[in-house]
Amino acid sequence: MEAGYQVDLYVDEMPAVKLTSVGDSANLNVICVVESGQEGKKAQPRSKVSSKSRIKRMPGWAFVRDLYVLFGWKLPHLVRYGAKCCRMMKKRGPYDVIIGAENMGLVTAGVFARFSRGRLVYWCLELITWKDAATLLAKFFKWCEMYFAQAAEIIVIQDQERAKIFSRENKVSSEKIVIVPACARGPARKLRTRYFHKRYQLSDDVRIALHAGSIERWSQCLELIDAARDLPADWKLVVHGFGAADYIDKVIEAAGKATNVIVSPDFVPYAELDNLIAGADVGVAMYEASSVNWQLMGAASSKVAQYLKVGVPVIHNSAASLKDVTDTYGCGVFVSNPKELGSAAGEIYRSYSTYVDNAIRCFNEVFDYDRYIDAFLSQIAKASPLRGRRCETRKHHNSGSIT
Repeated sequence: MEAGYQVDLYVDEMPAVKLTSVGDSANLNVICVVESGQEGKKAQPRSKVSSKSRIKRMPGWAFVRDLYVLFGWKLPHLVRYGAKCCRMMKKRGPYDVIIGAENMGLVTAGVFARFSRGRLVYWCLELITWKDAATLLAKFFKWCEMYFAQAAEIIVIQDQERAKIFSRENKVSSEKIVIVPACARGPARKLRTRYFHKRYQLSDDVRIALHAGSIERWSQCLELIDAARDLPADWKLVVHGFGAADYIDKVIEAAGKATNVIVSPDFVPYAELDNLIAGADVGVAMYEASSVNWQLMGAASSKVAQYLKVGVPVIHNSAASLKDVTDTYGCGVFVSNPKELGSAAGEIYRSYSTYVDNAIRCFNEVFDYDRYIDAFLSQIAKASPLRGRRCETRKHHNSGSIT
């Protein structure tokens, strides 16, 4: 980060951070917070851990299960983990700015900001409405989000449509919202590698449709694998990323029944991400429409920015927020569902060089990080004078990942 800031990034998954090379900057310190009693234990990659394994052993009654998850698991973890994180922040502080991301990150940052002189910033990554908060646990974190969002001086969100809904749902003024899409740092460049061809010994004439990022139900990976049968004969679908073990097992099983699907559930260093993405001919970004968060994923999808940055055209199903961008710039094709993957890939390849040029232009004008970060930094600077130009970011899970 420029402008003379020293940044401490607190995370709870150091293996993921190391693999994605978050801490390359001289003014960025990556600090892993581990619960007491867990020191020295080897953390497993997220792709190997099922987040539902403990819940499955609970009684089937939804209310009893919710009570257990909230009071027997989440709250004790939040208290222990948050307390240790706050002690570490107090020792390393003081901080001028405290940024909370995701629910546990926001709660920890919000509590620490209440007892320090730091100014609270909320970096909203997911748009959760009260309607979406169906369980007791979800309602608890939604209340926490509203409480600390109202206390925050600045709220960062990905586009104007998401900002309007967030403002209404959390009863906060739109004046303190700053728009920063899920973007990547440029400049954009046309780049093509043989990343997957070399890794999987593919012939040179094979073309790649790439799903990169979360391998989860909401990213419709199983539906994409089913649709891969309709890809042109010289195409393969690569599903690359991470996710819950039980869903990845289903994806691997489905891919094993297909002849043109490769599953690669691995992290790569962030420095290698451009080369990996550039190994594809088209990038795929599919999201289920189960909530407003997924319906408005256009500007909140970091994979779209990563695709466009290296000139990879996009196939997507985001009618509400991304379609206008891809239609305006001609950098991708909208499909109503994953079954249209094959026809969309064929359409792009018929005018491929044009789509590539348009992808570069779209990134430079819409998704380049440098177009937005100055506005965010100026908001921090003008609200009150900084004492020591020190910034703390509290991030829970998935540091350096793409969705």
